[in-house]
Amino acid sequence: MRRFKTCFFLSLVFILILASEAAFAWDKLPGKAFDIAIGANGSVWVIGTSFFPGGHGIHHWDGHDWQRVDGGAVRIAVDPRGRPWVLNAEGEIFRQSGYGWEKLPGLATDIDIGADGTVWVIGRASFPGGYGVHRWTGHDWERIDGGAVAVAVDPRGRPWVVNSYHEIYRRRGSDWEKMPGRATSIAIGPKGQVWVTGRSSYPGGYGIHYWTGRDWERIDGGAVRIAVDHKGRPWVVNDKNEIFRGQRPRHHRY
Repeated sequence: MRRFKTCFFLSLVFILILASEAAFAWDKLPGKAFDIAIGANGSVWVIGTSFFPGGHGIHHWDGHDWQRVDGGAVRIAVDPRGRPWVLNAEGEIFRQSGYGWEKLPGLATDIDIGADGTVWVIGRASFPGGYGVHRWTGHDWERIDGGAVAVAVDPRGRPWVVNSYHEIYRRRGSDWEKMPGRATSIAIGPKGQVWVTGRSSYPGGYGIHYWTGRDWERIDGGAVRIAVDHKGRPWVVNDKNEIFRGQRPRHHRY
């Protein structure tokens, strides 16, 4: 009887695991990319794989395919109105305006924009943990303490960062709060959903995790870059530069 109960319990656990993994579906999209970003209004942009002056092609999603705009870059972020900000291969910072690309001061290695429009970058000067962390004041970049290699911005304009040790921190007031786990990239949706690609290898790159409020929960799949749309769904780029859009399972709560 005890053996039957044990076998039944293990079978139930196995079924639940399969059900959980099957509940999260990925839609493969056309094209290939190195980086991906999504604005608070749902505008999706990628850095493609074809070479152009400044890096690689810059493309936006029209609902069916990718449309290229002029310019080249290696990193991208999108403001709440759907306008891209990019970093080129030299680390130069540009934002799209009605007159084309506007060059901004400074150099950076990563960039993100919160749903409130707050822009943060990871600079080029070395500091413990990576490079300097800077906020756009509207005229220039203001550095705060700390060092990192990747940044994401929550809806209230507060940065979350990943440092060179893959540790995750979020800004609380004037301090950094260390979070559990480790990551290689991070993204935050306009409603505050936080997603990361972790450190453990899986087909396609690294494990994909979302923040439950207490810890990171992994879903099936692997990726190297991640973004989050206005519905809380992750969009990812894997290690083959393929682009996928996640379908949020009903049982996931953020």
